[in-house]
Amino acid sequence: MASEVDPEGKRTLGVLTKPDLAIEKVKKESVANLVRGYRRDLQLGYCLVRNRGADDQSATLDAEGRDAQERCFFSREPWSKLDPTRVGIPALRSRLQALLVSRTRAEFPNVKRDLAANLKSTEEQLARLGVARGQEHEQRAYLLHAAQRFNQLVTYGTNAYYTGDPVFIDRADLRLITCIRELNDAFTNVFFEKGHAMEFERDGPEADGATVAPAADKSDASSDSMTSSASLSSEPEDLGTIYSVSFSIPTDGDDELDGILAEPYTCTTPSCASLMKKIEHMYIAYRGYELGTVCVVPRKNKS
Repeated sequence: MASEVDPEGKRTLGVLTKPDLAIEKVKKESVANLVRGYRRDLQLGYCLVRNRGADDQSATLDAEGRDAQERCFFSREPWSKLDPTRVGIPALRSRLQALLVSRTRAEFPNVKRDLAANLKSTEEQLARLGVARGQEHEQRAYLLHAAQRFNQLVTYGTNAYYTGDPVFIDRADLRLITCIRELNDAFTNVFFEKGHAMEFERDGPEADGATVAPAADKSDASSDSMTSSASLSSEPEDLGTIYSVSFSIPTDGDDELDGILAEPYTCTTPSCASLMKKIEHMYIAYRGYELGTVCVVPRKNKS
């Protein structure tokens, strides 16, 4: 059993008991050789003690009487020739105390290091839990602190005071006023390109009714980013392929605030027909006696 936890035998001290049961001289000599250290299976060696027997009714219960009986027993050969520091209960007690002090001094730095590591880990876990919130007043103070913290971050974000807190360095999506400016720019570009129903007359090859191509792509972002993040959509063409933003608008998880956070809108592609021809068609189809109308009546030839 000891070899399972101490296979090299560096921390195990052997204790031999009941030497009074060894009657033959060979057995006594074998036990004495173990105490002398002839067998090196245990580096700490062996000690020999003689306890009270199960049938020993004459033995006293006090320690002094027991030690006296043990000294009397070990005063006979071959036990009297052994090292006195390895024979008897008092010698075993002194040896165990010395071994305990020695092992404690050897292992104390390792124990101290393990305690420091465990203490640091526990303190980090405790710090992640935050302040104590076991009492009602502690819970109110915690919620008040969270509300104040939130209000401070919102103020910094809407005032573009991004140096006020380190969170704005790693979280670009918390730079609120910058995100709003980016959304406004995207809306302005969409409105400029698709906010009218029909294209005006243009010089060059576009004037003869050719299809007007949309403006160049303003961003390298994916085609879904504008539709999902800025809630912009277009029929029949997706505006996300033309304009996009670099962030996503978070939701509350239940879709209850989607209409408040970003109201979706659609913007159809302007017609590419000639505006002047449409105006001419409208004039001819709906004209009447407008101011300045002149009726010309042909005159008969008198000849």
